[in-house]
Amino acid sequence: MRAVGDERYEDLLPLSELAHPIIRKTAESFTDTASADNYVGAIGSAVSIRLLEIKQSQWRGGVWTDPGTGVCWLVAAGRAKGGHEDNDDFYKFVEREEHNGTITRLLPTEDDKRLLKLETAARIRTEWELNIQREVLVALQEICGGGIARFDVNHPLARLGRFATVELYVELVRGEDRIAADEVIVEFFPQRGVNFNEELYWQLIVRVLASVYPPAQGWDRVGDAFHQMEEPGSLDK
Repeated sequence: MRAVGDERYEDLLPLSELAHPIIRKTAESFTDTASADNYVGAIGSAVSIRLLEIKQSQWRGGVWTDPGTGVCWLVAAGRAKGGHEDNDDFYKFVEREEHNGTITRLLPTEDDKRLLKLETAARIRTEWELNIQREVLVALQEICGGGIARFDVNHPLARLGRFATVELYVELVRGEDRIAADEVIVEFFPQRGVNFNEELYWQLIVRVLASVYPPAQGWDRVGDAFHQMEEPGSLDK
């Protein structure tokens, strides 16, 4: 609430995950599939704009769908009070906004849209990094006893296609005349136009290395190839 009062909204991102009952209910009720949306119906007193009603215990919410983008915005929220006769009742509030001709002020502002872009970019980036971790896990499960695995990584923006290819080589060093160790080599093959100094490419490298043997800084590097020797069983663990 302090951040809201100070208008430090960026400190609260993602707003759709705030621990508030009506926000949680709305996030559950509106998904990526419009046919699966779950709401009570349209709020009758809202005529100038169409608001879909959400209920969660005593809480009520009004959701407006942007016709241009399909994004569902929770634009109003409050409690049902006094049999809908209380001045602070949610439905009375919506009714007053419509009657006074000010209901459109509930619609998203340019600042709201900017925050949505930030949230969307962060979500895409997070999903991209988690997918990299999953790819590493699958590869290591295949070759933890020794071998080579390779997988492609697409750009976070799917329309840009493949971003790089990652190759993992594992050898279990054993023998009386050798120091036992798990040896791993990870090599990156970026697509043409991607260079090591690019922030996104570096994030790919860090994410892969940290997923194999954290911390990522502990690896030896030669060009786009990274080498690590660990105690036997470390890789499996």
